[in-house]
Amino acid sequence: MFVVSIYANRKPECFAAEPDECVDVITSMTGISVQKAKEYLTRAMLVKRLRVLGPFELAIDYGDDDCEPVIMLEYEPGQGGDRDDDV
Repeated sequence: MFVVSIYANRKPECFAAEPDECVDVITSMTGISVQKAKEYLTRAMLVKRLRVLGPFELAIDYGDDDCEPVIMLEYEPGQGGDRDDDV
């Protein structure tokens, strides 16, 4: 079971759910792909606490481990980040 907190489009959401339900809510609130949402859940299983920052804020906790979260940045196309023209 995952505990997910999302802040996107000026709306907060916090819930505990199984992976499929998490993917549905994450994709509908953030607009990211199903594949990307599944990737974030998989990473959260490995690191126990994942934070994703970008045009939205996403916190995914898995299990009861009290550890420091891993923080990732999410960029929209044209927003910066890893682009070929950044030199």
